Amino acid sequence: LCEGAEYELAMAASGDGVHYQWYNNGNALEGQTTPNLHIDHVTRNNDGVFYCIASNACDEARTNNATLTVNNAPDMTLGRDIHACRGESVVLEPQGDEEYAHYSWNHGTYGYQPMITVTLSGTYFLEVSDSAHGNCVARDTVVVTFHDYFDIAFDTMPIVTCGEFVLDAGAGASEYMWSTTEMTSSITVGMNGYYMVTVDGDGYGCTTSAGVEVTIGEELVIDLGDNITAAEHSIVEIAVPNPDIYDSFLWNTGFTGPTLTVDTTLSAGIYTFWV
Repeated sequence: LCEGAEYELAMAASGDGVHYQWYNNGNALEGQTTPNLHIDHVTRNNDGVFYCIASNACDEARTNNATLTVNNAPDMTLGRDIHACRGESVVLEPQGDEEYAHYSWNHGTYGYQPMITVTLSGTYFLEVSDSAHGNCVARDTVVVTFHDYFDIAFDTMPIVTCGEFVLDAGAGASEYMWSTTEMTSSITVGMNGYYMVTVDGDGYGCTTSAGVEVTIGEELVIDLGDNITAAEHSIVEIAVPNPDIYDSFLWNTGFTGPTLTVDTTLSAGIYTFWV
């Protein structure tokens, strides 16, 4: 039998007041005092001879010997549970140099070879056996976990902005490390430069990095002068000072030139300017 298997023997005796005692290698087995011997899980210590003695006030009788050979299962292990990053692959195989005659991964679901390569999280178990161990089966289990990379929220295209700008890597990660040494999910930048962040999504170590060039432009201040009061049926010109220093113009009327001409006959009112 294989180590850990169930073992049973039975005997029969007739007479009044019969007492039974089972023995293993000459040692009385505690609790084994019925016509049936039952051992839930045999060990190498049970290897050897079993017999029973039946007795009463008049006589005793001994059964024939039953010889038990207990084969130990191979000493096989897959090692500790494994963690890896999504997109990687993990090779599973028994540790050590011993080879076995038969291999079965998850009852054959993943094959019958000594080694498998996996790319999905899950519980994997291997059963091995060989004739040297009486074809007894050894089994071990390993859990493989693949950790996801964190998707950084901001785009890596260069950013041109007026005034301070918030770079947001996205909430929910385990750890953030910015090139500014800040460790929050977002930072506020107010200087030109290249800003980079490295993010660990769940704390295992599968990190994602991204960077972006930020250019902070000076905020433009435009002064169109004092409010203008004009007579009806007149023409008023509103000009942007130093127009050559600007790239584009947009008035609230939709006009895109540096000097807006207003005919008060048609459109007296308030005018706002963007550049």
